[in-house]
Amino acid sequence: MLYAVQGRCVRCVRCDCLGATRRHLTWSNIGVPSISPQSESPAGTRSRASDAVSACSSRIGKSAKDPYKGYPLVEEEWPDGIEGIYGAEFREVCGDLLDSVVARLVGCGIEDSLLQQEWAAVREADAEETDFCRTAAGLGWDPYAIDDAKREEVLALADRFGVMLAEAIPVLNADRTDEGWTVIEQALREAQRNTLSLERICSVRDRISGRGSSARVPWQAGQELAQTLRGELGLDGDPLSTMDALGEALDEEAINAATRWTPVNGGNAILVDGLATCGEDDRPAFAFRTRRWEYGRRFHFCRALTEVLWRPGTNALLTPAHTERQQSNRAFAAEFLAPAVGLRNRVRRARLDEDDIDELAAEFGVSSMVIEHQLANHRIAKLPVGRPRAV
Repeated sequence: MLYAVQGRCVRCVRCDCLGATRRHLTWSNIGVPSISPQSESPAGTRSRASDAVSACSSRIGKSAKDPYKGYPLVEEEWPDGIEGIYGAEFREVCGDLLDSVVARLVGCGIEDSLLQQEWAAVREADAEETDFCRTAAGLGWDPYAIDDAKREEVLALADRFGVMLAEAIPVLNADRTDEGWTVIEQALREAQRNTLSLERICSVRDRISGRGSSARVPWQAGQELAQTLRGELGLDGDPLSTMDALGEALDEEAINAATRWTPVNGGNAILVDGLATCGEDDRPAFAFRTRRWEYGRRFHFCRALTEVLWRPGTNALLTPAHTERQQSNRAFAAEFLAPAVGLRNRVRRARLDEDDIDELAAEFGVSSMVIEHQLANHRIAKLPVGRPRAV
């Protein structure tokens, strides 16, 4: 059973998620009949793979553009039998789906179709080939139909960005990758002057590093981490509405100097929000893009703290992208600065108006959008009509 999505490239499956195939395919041109997502299997029950594809299509259809890029805005309730899936689970289900289709073709005596050739190439691709294809596809290029100049550019990007590559690709301009690297390279240099010891954070990290997580999706993992850190620091639901308050909570007197804005805009003003790295003294170091409001400075610094806690000693980009890593660090910052427990203690009505939201934003020192998402996602209160719904 295979669903048809007419005219849509399956690059997310082919390159970004699973690896590489030989050309851009669409579900409708691989030689398997199109069927309706509402169709049922002969046994009268929907397969796990078909449910997954239908769920993915439903989720895409309900998503809305959101100026706060922490999580997509979707309907609060899924229709019966539909469930959203993320990342690794999506890749696993798509792999199972294609394996099942190939097996069905073999059972029907078809053993050398285009689909079988393409899927065999995916399964046989080694790690180096897979990484190459994901990078090329992320830039909008077919990895098996690019010229030598672009091939060399892909290889050069991998060498330049290293561990930052996966987060850089979604925000790089494919026509100006050199310019993008210049911006990030400048930020890395600037960050060397902005170091903090973060001894208290590192101590907490050592204590919680072995703990498991019950989170199923990235933003939930970020929330859990923020709640754990607040508990370890004894903050309860208290606001951290200024840089001084944040510095006191982290036991960092130099936090204002170390988190000052640095010129990382270059010609790509929206390329990065900031980055976390390791200074020459082996201490965490930071650089951030200029923001108009002070609350943005704290928010992005807290995003960087996520990287210090989860991936110490590595270079990490903070970007406007919707990758799982960016979702988790934005959710961490929102929960750390505007904790759900603190909001619940302050909210006394089932539905809030805009003035209520603005007052909470001022008390916690975050934007109104952050408050709205926290209220909605934790089911604390209903928002004015037309405001963000819960994930």
